[in-house]
Amino acid sequence: MDLEATTEETMHEIVKLHPVWPWLNQVKGIGPQTASLMLGYLLSPREDKGPSSWYKAAGLYVIQTDKGESRLPRYDHLEKGEKATWHPRIRRNLYVVGTSLMKAKGFYYDFYTEVKDALKIKHPDWKGRTHSVAFWKMIKLFLAHCYEAWAEAEGIKAREPYPIEILGHRKIARPH
Repeated sequence: MDLEATTEETMHEIVKLHPVWPWLNQVKGIGPQTASLMLGYLLSPREDKGPSSWYKAAGLYVIQTDKGESRLPRYDHLEKGEKATWHPRIRRNLYVVGTSLMKAKGFYYDFYTEVKDALKIKHPDWKGRTHSVAFWKMIKLFLAHCYEAWAEAEGIKAREPYPIEILGHRKIARPH
């Protein structure tokens, strides 16, 4: 057996022991390898934190540009000597997760298409931006559900996502 196959087999066996694996295993588009890559960078849920802590770690928060535009932080916009306030590997792994969710065309893909369609109507001038905004909103919903499922599996009463807890937005139930 080669190194790659051995590594994948080991990842599969270890991720199956993770507290959130029973939930992740039911999510269409998430397999052991994708789950392993994602979970390797996420901290365990805590009572005093919510999924927003994961959003921040992945750089999934909105910043305002000098031109008054809103966007996610990116490396190519950092000033010389300025350090990123997010972990690039978390965001990269979440991009892989999102791509997998899109290809699977399950619950999260349906959410993505609803958001994208609504954004096209609300912001007809955005052109290609609707995909990116809808994609990362899908990821944030998935992360909120993952955080909730992981906290439940460990018997932790974690905080709700910021938009629900503070802004009073509606909760979107987990698919499982």
